[in-house]
Amino acid sequence: MLPLPNPERAHRALQLPGDDGRRQYAILLVTFDILFPLTLALFFRAWLGHRLRWLPWTTLALDYAENMVCGVLLATFPHESAAVASLVGIITAVKTLGYTACLIALGRTAWESLRERRRAGPWQRPDRFDRRDC
Repeated sequence: MLPLPNPERAHRALQLPGDDGRRQYAILLVTFDILFPLTLALFFRAWLGHRLRWLPWTTLALDYAENMVCGVLLATFPHESAAVASLVGIITAVKTLGYTACLIALGRTAWESLRERRRAGPWQRPDRFDRRDC
């Protein structure tokens, strides 16, 4: 959906694809939109530090909340609630901020790791092959 839409824009976005498009979107919500956000959360959790372990899970919860609210909009179309339409836009905007924060945190984690490896020097890197190990 659209970040921060007004109820008219949300109604128009649901109206444009027609019955078949709304049906396909509903299928997408209960398949891909369940598995893909979970995969992203697991990826970010694996690579982020311990201080930020909550960030991917919070973003996943926001993504699932957005999916549920979109499902409510689809189920109640064409008589969807203006409050629900506004809510989905707010959740989408906050979810987008969550994924952006995950990407920034991942970049920072990678930068810090690279900086530590450079500071350690080539003789202290555990991934370097040493002939004495044979």
